Amino acid sequence: MQRKEKMPMMVYMGLLGINSRRMAWSFVWLCVVLAGVSLACGYLMKLGLAGAIVAGFFAVAFVACAGWYWYAIKWVDTHSGWE
Repeated sequence: MQRKEKMPMMVYMGLLGINSRRMAWSFVWLCVVLAGVSLACGYLMKLGLAGAIVAGFFAVAFVACAGWYWYAIKWVDTHSGWE
């Protein structure tokens, strides 16, 4: 994606290399699925407290990434549109 006028750096960096809205939404859902897989692995593998903490950390990180993509998609929808 080309940087548009007045596009926040957070939006530009989030969509760097993403050319379509459909591809951006696929990254949102990929992050959500990976968050669920992280939580499931932490629960099912029975790695103890340390494993649960690490799995929870990855799940939160993936949810944060999904939120970042969602914010970037909404900003482009509202302000400039897709190519």
